[in-house]
Amino acid sequence: MRNLYTAVIDINNKDMYIVPQNTITPSIRKELSNTLPIKSSYVIADQRLELFSEAIKAVQDITNETVKKQALDVLNKLYIHLKDIKTTSYRFHNLSATQNEDGSCLIEWHFTKFHIGLSLEPCEKDSYYFFVSIDESTSRVETKTQRINNELNIIINDIIQFVKNNA
Repeated sequence: MRNLYTAVIDINNKDMYIVPQNTITPSIRKELSNTLPIKSSYVIADQRLELFSEAIKAVQDITNETVKKQALDVLNKLYIHLKDIKTTSYRFHNLSATQNEDGSCLIEWHFTKFHIGLSLEPCEKDSYYFFVSIDESTSRVETKTQRINNELNIIINDIIQFVKNNA
């Protein structure tokens, strides 16, 4: 049986929280909707939301608001681009996120033969993404790095297509 998760989105603060559905009782749900500035919540019964749960928890702790906004935007765009894809068909792995000492955030997606990362910097124009692929037969490591430069939708689409073709 799949876990059901609820994504609660606070539009005012641009935050998204993911919690296991079985922890939200009807009375807690009513209380949340009556007392918090939450605009909407929804339940997803597939594994797509599970891919994001750990990354979203980590992003909640980011102290730099510019970086936090970028991270939530990346996660939201990834989620939207995965909307019509059966994630179990492509062996998608969970995303991870970490806040670095310099205030930046690293969102990574690890797979057996490659990983993808987005480094979200306090100065937004310095943010970049990268692909690292590993050829085990030759022990060769290849990398591609590029600045995001206001092309996040294109980059997210490229990332999803790359994962679909290589996972």
